[in-house]
Amino acid sequence: MIKHIFKIMWNRKRSNLLLIIEIFFSFIVCFALCAFAIYGIKSFWRPLGFSYKNIYTIKITSFGSAGTDKVKQLDTIEQIVRDLKNLREVEHVARVGSSIPYGDSMSSISFQHKEREVLAHVSRIDENFHKVWDVKITEGKWFDPSISVSQYTPIVINRTLQYALFGNESAMHQIVDNRFKVVGIFDDFRYKGEFYRPFSFFFLPIDDTGKDSVANNIVIKAKPFLSGDFLAKIQSVVYRQAKSWESRVEKSEDMRVSYLDRYRSLIIAVSLVVGFLLLNVALGISGVLWNSINKRYSEIGLRKAVGASARKIAWQIRGESLALTTFSVLLAYLLVFQLPFLNFLNIDVDIYFYSIGISTCVMYGLVLSCSLYPGRLASTITPASALHFE
Repeated sequence: MIKHIFKIMWNRKRSNLLLIIEIFFSFIVCFALCAFAIYGIKSFWRPLGFSYKNIYTIKITSFGSAGTDKVKQLDTIEQIVRDLKNLREVEHVARVGSSIPYGDSMSSISFQHKEREVLAHVSRIDENFHKVWDVKITEGKWFDPSISVSQYTPIVINRTLQYALFGNESAMHQIVDNRFKVVGIFDDFRYKGEFYRPFSFFFLPIDDTGKDSVANNIVIKAKPFLSGDFLAKIQSVVYRQAKSWESRVEKSEDMRVSYLDRYRSLIIAVSLVVGFLLLNVALGISGVLWNSINKRYSEIGLRKAVGASARKIAWQIRGESLALTTFSVLLAYLLVFQLPFLNFLNIDVDIYFYSIGISTCVMYGLVLSCSLYPGRLASTITPASALHFE
């Protein structure tokens, strides 16, 4: 029976070509959606490497009358930091350049170590930054004014960068790019948010004496159970010391909500597009099967006349649909099984296979459900009605 069904499908391949193409591309789209959905879910549940509770960020967007006067800018920022530390609601205060969690800024540096070249995200911070965000060190220690590493700049790297640069070797006290010396290692700091996989990252101390611009962001770790006017107190401190500066105070938890809302909207939009595509495929399959039954009315009536049961007729129609799906899915397999070797989507290999499995089940389920009614309709054809069919 199965051999017969595949033979019928092969003989009708030209008339079913458009349906084969439609199922093929539907599988590819479904596979891509599943891959990104599983990737997002896995990434969401990975540890972020920091805590975002009770943290406020002061983003200075313009230095106003200070203009390009770096000394004046630095003096004012340091005074703001001292005043913030005096607030009873404040637990820790730190300065940072870019790469603030859930922020829009980022910075990167290309590393070269032996034969390896790695592009890593970087953030310039002071010695109190890890206390604000609760970033845990696993080896070595955080840099501070007491650490001396001669002519090399101390850096603290994450595990991902350690494996990228040194493999299974120890990274502690290694010299990188003839500029940096590793003094500490931490697990992760996924400041780009929950939907980003772990990436190479390191912390670099703020250099107020160098040519770089002044690190113009301040982060605050507040104590629990704050008073309602805490945000106003922060703004008052900044305004008192820098009236002409333009700044914005944001709560990290609110920034996270906005970040998640953006991704939620994107996921809903993509899901609606894919859902609409699958609905069109379902309607197309139902229409093709319905038309096929009308064209084969006499054939089905003849099979009934020679003894085929209604159940066999129904399952023949459904079997032909599943055979058509099998052919389309096998064609899609030729493409998607190449992706892990090409590292096309830059995701874990297991995600590919989960996505292939889910997409296969979706396509077979969709086609089978669309063939149920046409199969039942075919099973009701009688030899007498077939004789009168024109």
